[in-house]
Amino acid sequence: MMFSTLPKRTVLLGGTALLLLILLVTRWCSDWGLVTIHVKDAPLAKVTASIARQGHVTMETSLDPSTKVSMDADRVTVAEAVDQLAQITDSSWRGGIVTAPTKLAVSECISKLRAGPDPEGWSVFYYPLSPMMSPDETVMDPRSLLWNVQGPDREVRKLLDEAAQKSGAMIVMPKDWSATAPRLPGTAATGSAVHELVKLVRGRDLSFFYLTARERRRWEEGPQEASAPPPSSISRPAPNPEWMDQRITARINTLPIPKQAEAKKEYEAAKAFRESVKSLSPEERRQKMRERMADPEFVDKMAERMLLRDSRRTAQQRISRAVNYLKRKASVQATQPH
Repeated sequence: MMFSTLPKRTVLLGGTALLLLILLVTRWCSDWGLVTIHVKDAPLAKVTASIARQGHVTMETSLDPSTKVSMDADRVTVAEAVDQLAQITDSSWRGGIVTAPTKLAVSECISKLRAGPDPEGWSVFYYPLSPMMSPDETVMDPRSLLWNVQGPDREVRKLLDEAAQKSGAMIVMPKDWSATAPRLPGTAATGSAVHELVKLVRGRDLSFFYLTARERRRWEEGPQEASAPPPSSISRPAPNPEWMDQRITARINTLPIPKQAEAKKEYEAAKAFRESVKSLSPEERRQKMRERMADPEFVDKMAERMLLRDSRRTAQQRISRAVNYLKRKASVQATQPH
């Protein structure tokens, strides 16, 4: 009855305005947390600040903030944007969590991480996954993986190490911080579960995306010179196979249901292969690996992943990567007896 007393023009304009408002709110909600960037030769600091602002996240880097970056990304997740930026800058990225007894200590750690990924006085729990073990090429924040807390030890140091192994997140804590939780946190996304754990011991934590110089690892660069430094300067203990298995299973469970069966099948085949070569001599193991690398199906799978990965690099980066590989291969062959 109220609308019947209003002029039709007013009702029509009001309805149109309401519809536009609904469309704008819907678009805003659908774009929440997504990142769009189109820059050419922009300072790295400007790009990371834009990703942080659009994704509503904290982002830190140990790279030179004045590094020039050219990047195009449309409505991608924060993890995808950071991954693309890492490809462009030939660096690596991590989903990080700093934990400490006080807020001041957390800030001090962040300052040290801006200088490098191995801050003095801090323990860094980080277990990168070989592409040969990864069930897919999906880019995701490791802190979103479900952490099924096992314990049973409630020492915070051991629990944070467990969280890092089961998720792939980089978790940092003071070397001299000794704390024991009154109980285990509940099963949840790793970031949330770590926050709950730290809260139980009245500590502080900060989650952030971290961009740093890429560690050259054995599976990435192929043959290396005899005089080359070790692939990674950070010493890490051997991971718990059961925890790594849980991590990969949790990752597979995030895939679309039609893809999960194939991913599980591939992972089980990879596990069976690793088990089959455990008791072999080094030479026998190398021979088995050569046979595996000669398997057309396996080669095709790895080639698909490499192509997908390289699609996020610039043409010049792909050329430089290939040239560097050929140089290292030639150097190794020159040192081998004929």
